[in-house]
Amino acid sequence: MNPFHHHGVTHLSPSSVNMFAGSSTAWVARYLLGYKFSVGPAAWRGIAVEDALSAWMFNGADVQAAADIALKKFDKMKGGINFDDAVEKERERLYRYVVNAVDAIIEFETEVFKGQRQQPPIGMEKGQFSVGLPCRFGENPQDKIDVIGYLDFLYANDANKNAIVDLKTTARIPSEWSPAHAMQASFYKRAHGGDPDVYFVYASPKEDGKPKPFHILKLDDETYNRELGRMKDSIKRMANCLRLSEDPFVLADALPHDESTFYWKGEKSLTQIVEETKTATLKSMKEK
Repeated sequence: MNPFHHHGVTHLSPSSVNMFAGSSTAWVARYLLGYKFSVGPAAWRGIAVEDALSAWMFNGADVQAAADIALKKFDKMKGGINFDDAVEKERERLYRYVVNAVDAIIEFETEVFKGQRQQPPIGMEKGQFSVGLPCRFGENPQDKIDVIGYLDFLYANDANKNAIVDLKTTARIPSEWSPAHAMQASFYKRAHGGDPDVYFVYASPKEDGKPKPFHILKLDDETYNRELGRMKDSIKRMANCLRLSEDPFVLADALPHDESTFYWKGEKSLTQIVEETKTATLKSMKEK
């Protein structure tokens, strides 16, 4: 039997593969035990700025209106009574993130790729283009799992060439690909199917006059081939891990565990998650 399907995993995503590579126990906790990892201000910031940029690109919003959209979205996600210093710091910097993201897209469209913005089809989940591909991890016909992802922005030019743009907001602009982002970008290129160029646009909160407020990275062939292979290898390892036991609690107890990784920052301990899930499972069985 397909080990993913046996454990209730119907599909993967680039982020779930990266989670397994970064912390296999976090992946087990999230996808096998159903633990919901917390989402903090950095994630809210990314979602809010992406919504703002979409409004500027497709709905005619000016920069101030787009920034207001980001602020409203951020406040909705954080809740009205959350005044933590880290939350307020991210909130205060939203305007600069939006300004620099807009400037980055202007440079992309004028200097990097001359094409037309493609609006996602009406009704598309998350308001984004979805891409996916089956990944084979064994020799048997059933040894495959779908990997699904969502594109932030898509461009096309008159030569029928596509470009994928993924927006990342970050306080520190990277000069090269991180393994996680490189794998994500490589998946997008392969899953799209039309050999698109893939760019990650990094926007920071730097003020006017500061150097490098944004950076545009293009996926190169060497990185693409390396990271696509790494993704396939990670999925094979996931499958082999799941074959070790039908019991997710056994897997949680058997895999190497490092709570110093960022996945576990501010979260319950793995032991607590396992015990609470066992208790809830037993209670549910008794109620039936």
